Amino acid sequence: MENFGCVTWMDWFLRRTTPTRAKWDIFSRYLLHELAHMWVGNIVTMRWWDDLWLNEAFASNWAVSVTPCTDAWTAHLASEKLKAYFMDQGPMSHPIRQQVHDVAKAAATFDAITYPKGSSVLQQLMTYVGEANFSAGLTNHFATHAWSNTTLQDVIDAVADASGRDLDHCRAGWLETAGTDRLTLGHDTDGFALVSQGPGGRPRPHVLAVGAYERSGNHLERMALVEVEVAGERARLDLPAGGDLYLVNDEDLTFASTRPDATTRDAFFRNAARLPTATAWGIAVTTAWDMLSNGEATAAEAVQRLTVVLAVETSASVIEPYLNLAVEAADLWSSESERDELLRAVAAVCRGLSGVGAYRKAALRGFARTAAGVEEVAWLQAEAGEDIDLQWRALVRKAQLGSPTAAEAQALLDCDPDPDAWVSRLQVHAATPDAAEKNAVWQTLANDRAVLLASVHSVATPFWSAGQDDLLRPYAEVYLDLVQTIHRSGTVPARTYTKWLFPVFGIDLTFVGRAEKLAAQVVPVLRTNLLDRADRMLRSRG
Repeated sequence: MENFGCVTWMDWFLRRTTPTRAKWDIFSRYLLHELAHMWVGNIVTMRWWDDLWLNEAFASNWAVSVTPCTDAWTAHLASEKLKAYFMDQGPMSHPIRQQVHDVAKAAATFDAITYPKGSSVLQQLMTYVGEANFSAGLTNHFATHAWSNTTLQDVIDAVADASGRDLDHCRAGWLETAGTDRLTLGHDTDGFALVSQGPGGRPRPHVLAVGAYERSGNHLERMALVEVEVAGERARLDLPAGGDLYLVNDEDLTFASTRPDATTRDAFFRNAARLPTATAWGIAVTTAWDMLSNGEATAAEAVQRLTVVLAVETSASVIEPYLNLAVEAADLWSSESERDELLRAVAAVCRGLSGVGAYRKAALRGFARTAAGVEEVAWLQAEAGEDIDLQWRALVRKAQLGSPTAAEAQALLDCDPDPDAWVSRLQVHAATPDAAEKNAVWQTLANDRAVLLASVHSVATPFWSAGQDDLLRPYAEVYLDLVQTIHRSGTVPARTYTKWLFPVFGIDLTFVGRAEKLAAQVVPVLRTNLLDRADRMLRSRG
């Protein structure tokens, strides 16, 4: 949290073992984000909550831009931007700038649209006017409005004056219109064109690049990069014919849902792992994930795309985010009949990556979520050595698989110096396929609320374990009862419990419909989470 001249941290950020590269990136982005608020938020402050993005998106943008990690924008794409794409194409989409009538509504706007979409749109605005003009405009903005309050129009005017470009259409399209544009590569007798569809009308203006790649041995090399300014529904592209893969939004310059043309869809999936850079792989993964979340690709295709990219990935920053996506696709988006096979495919990749020093910790964590039997868990325990955190993760997986863990968990608890080690023990209880264990964990987690808010996710995730539907089914009703009163605990607890206790297994579409109906009756911050989680269930089970 940024305060005037002082950034405060919760102890959740302290780690007893060396964090993964992705976790280091998160720590650095948090730190730089809060420091940026000394300028964006403290020296110059939004006038009212409808311009919250002026504080948050600017701070996030600068945090990513100045981090020492050279793959920071790729990491942003692999994690935060994907969340924004998902939310912006669902029922909780809203303009980056929206009317906020009271603080209760404001609390519901701290989300993936205000933060990562807002940050990405600022990056697009900088691309649109040029970095030098963008920087000059902001410099003037801060000099003019230091120690005062501003609005969106003040920023737009400053950047417009510096660049000489009329930005009113950008403001209306990007900041005051909800939803995500769809950019599709088209090809006919006249050559290539980029077809743009707005979320409900005319598409936004975009400046982006399309890359053309051809095979060179077992790899792809970029033979052309064409930058184009899209101002309507169709833009011609001077791309060379005969490419083996064409990548829309190459270099990740804009915020848009992208698609290959229909005739090269399968080739796109086959060849994406041959792309030459981490950013290009990131665009390919994003396209595949967006297709999965919109019903245009299968879980098997998404897992296959992620695993082949992981096998050649060179950026340690995205290994953990991609592994998390692969596990989610295999565990939550697949059918019950294919789940085990897909999890085995992810586990195999994790085991292979564990031999690479920079990837080892993230890979072993991924293996802890996908190990198929007690023999694999035993291998993981041997590899974990004195890494107590990883030993706990191995026990959680062992419990999920139905093997006894009580003696091992007690022994690990006895030698674990962490004062919150009991929460790790609770995770093992949560994963155990036993009715009494589930009931005890729910009592501690949801009724007593004894778990620190920062750890609720880590306990709730194994609680909702695949293959335990019969045990979990009664908690769907209990959850709906909880949601109706949870707002009395305060905004942050309400948001946390509503999100992470939402049933993942043991429910059907009838439950999802009831959750959507309940969303209309609760406070805004709860409505956001209910609709978002319900939408996720509808898409993943569809």
